[in-house]
Amino acid sequence: MAKAAAASRTRVRAAAKVSEPPVAAALAPGVHPGRIEVRSRDAWRVRLLDGTLVRARPADEVEPGLLDECFRARRTVLVAAGPVGAVILGALQTACAPVREADGTLRVRGRRVEVQADEGIELRVGASAIRLDQRGVIKMVGNRMTLDVAAVVRVLSALVELP
Repeated sequence: MAKAAAASRTRVRAAAKVSEPPVAAALAPGVHPGRIEVRSRDAWRVRLLDGTLVRARPADEVEPGLLDECFRARRTVLVAAGPVGAVILGALQTACAPVREADGTLRVRGRRVEVQADEGIELRVGASAIRLDQRGVIKMVGNRMTLDVAAVVRVLSALVELP
C-alpha cells in the first residue's frame, strides 16, 4: 500500500510539472508566419500558425524595436530557416501605409499623429520653415505670416519682444 501511495504522489508531481511544448530545432524550407510569444535578450520565441514553437533571432537588417512592437501589438512576423537556426525576416503589414497621390502629395491620416525625434524636427516648404529642437526652441522662418483666428489669441510669456 505504501508503494501505491508513493507512485500516486510521483504521478501527481509529474502532472504538476506541466512543461511548455518543446521549441522546434529546425524549420522546413520556406517562409513561415507566426507571432512572437516571448523575448529573452537577443532571441525571440515565435509560435507559428501551425502551433510549432521556434526560437529565432532577427535577420541583420531587422531592427529589434520592430520586433518589440510586433510582440506588443501581436502582429504577424515572418520566419525562415537560416544558416544557424530560425531567422525573423520582418513583419507582415496588415494596415494601410501612408497614401502617395499621383501629384506627389503624401497623406497620413489618423485619430492622432505623433512625430518624435531625438534632436529636432523641421518642416520646410520653399523659403518657409518651422523648426523644433530638443531644447524646446521653436523657430518659424518665412517672408510673411498671417494668423487667421476665429476666436481669442492668447500669448503667455515672461517676455515679449517686438522690434
